[in-house]
Amino acid sequence: MKKITKQTMIALVVIFGSPAMAHADDQQCGAQRLNGLYVFSAAGYNIVGGVTVPKALVEVIEFNGDRTLDTPGVTVSIDGNLLPPGHPGPGSSGHYDLGIASAGGFCIGAVTFNDGNQFDLYLSPNGNEGWMIQTNAIFATGAVFQGKLERVPRWGRAEGGLIIVAGETLAATMAGRGSGRA
Repeated sequence: MKKITKQTMIALVVIFGSPAMAHADDQQCGAQRLNGLYVFSAAGYNIVGGVTVPKALVEVIEFNGDRTLDTPGVTVSIDGNLLPPGHPGPGSSGHYDLGIASAGGFCIGAVTFNDGNQFDLYLSPNGNEGWMIQTNAIFATGAVFQGKLERVPRWGRAEGGLIIVAGETLAATMAGRGSGRA
């Protein structure tokens, strides 16, 4: 029997939550709720020709509070091979919608990157963390890919793609590197 994860339990609460509770929380969900600098770390698989190919990603995403987003940096590993670390910046921006509330104050939404990748999003009541699962497959016949989204402090941000959080380097300078998201 498969182990039920924390993310699965939250998804079940979100899906089967009370409509009456959802209506009460509608005022709390909207573009402004997702605003700030976040790190998205995810792992899973692409399905290519019926074969599962492992992949992992760490991405810095800036949600602008107005349904737009930018990605200052991303690193992707597919089948153990690192894609060129990305510094996609505004050119790889996308958009999000965060308009449905559920029981317990979770907001349900979707994130779409300009490269075509799409994710469903479940944002916690305080907006500091969320969970995303890929809902389409780019360059594959399928994908099983999910991970956690966590807000990080804005202070310590420097020019040139270097982001420092609490004195530790989170994403190194990405200048001159290619972009890639799987």
